[in-house]
Amino acid sequence: VAAFVAADNKVAVHHCAFLVTKVDITTMSVTSKVPSTSSSVVQLPFSMYNCEIFVVSDKRVKPYGSITAHHRENADENTGYVFIRGKVYGIDDVYLGRAKGPYSRVIFAKTYLSKTVVPNGWTNWSYDGSTKDLYHAEYKCPGPGADRQRT
Repeated sequence: VAAFVAADNKVAVHHCAFLVTKVDITTMSVTSKVPSTSSSVVQLPFSMYNCEIFVVSDKRVKPYGSITAHHRENADENTGYVFIRGKVYGIDDVYLGRAKGPYSRVIFAKTYLSKTVVPNGWTNWSYDGSTKDLYHAEYKCPGPGADRQRT
């Protein structure tokens, strides 16, 4: 874990960089106890604006990783990853995201994608379930790693 941040509402991180070999971004589940009910686990939505992602991956496997690995068990969960007006670049090949569950949801919007992003962009990696409800999207992303066929 490069960093662990827990909060009830919002968190802001400014002028910060993490150098890690595994590029997956994941969110933490929050457990809340409500009187006279059982515990419920909720994954919070995650969005990043104007961020720069520099890919330096684990060279033991190729392609070398994915930026995101999102997991949702059902369509009613209000979770997902959104990257808006950022940049993805680096020195290794990488997927934008990989499915970790049947309802994975990741969006890159108006984000510059360098040649670091592999041509197919997305992967199911080790997830072998149904892909009919996955939502992995690129919206108006410029750059040599962007593929208009995937948008």
